[in-house]
Amino acid sequence: MNRISSPFSSKNFNSKVIRLLIVLILFLLLNGCASQPLDNNNDKNQNKNSAPKQQQNTIIKEVPDYTYSKMKNHLESLKKIYNLDINTFGNSVYQRELYYVKLGSGTKKIAVTAGVHGRESITSLLTMKLMEEYAEKFKLKQNIAEYNLKDILSKTSFYFIPMLNPDGIEISINGINKNQEFFKRANEGNSDFSRWKANGRGVDLNKQFP
Repeated sequence: MNRISSPFSSKNFNSKVIRLLIVLILFLLLNGCASQPLDNNNDKNQNKNSAPKQQQNTIIKEVPDYTYSKMKNHLESLKKIYNLDINTFGNSVYQRELYYVKLGSGTKKIAVTAGVHGRESITSLLTMKLMEEYAEKFKLKQNIAEYNLKDILSKTSFYFIPMLNPDGIEISINGINKNQEFFKRANEGNSDFSRWKANGRGVDLNKQFP
């Protein structure tokens, strides 16, 4: 009589279990390898999608030669987004309007002045960026670091003057076309005005505060 082996015999059972485990391990390995690139691709796609949104939401960006016209365009854009209180308080020697931006409603008043020296337009850009961050955080009802911005702006009024010396900045960036002799003499005989500090009348405003 031929002996029929049971499918549940020890030998058959062990071999089937081993084969099943091998198949399961291979499946998991293959599935894991296949899914990994997809996850990476998803992360890359998310990063690609998120980067443009952050750039689109940012008005003030690092640019070379931050001129008066660039500042004016930025002020108009910021006003549309954050409804900023923007006013003027006079004109420069060459009749450029001098702007200030008020943030806050408190009785304590702080003036933040930039662009005092012609060759320091970077300070104007930095102040504009500071204004944008304050306005954005206030609109979103967020703090700045551990500071309660809403509370600060309820007690304090900030007056940002992003470019006190637009004429000097224009001279430093683009040079001067009128009164060449006077300006060259005021510039210590140098026709390169990239280091120009004064205003449109040759006066260093930084030395004229009361």
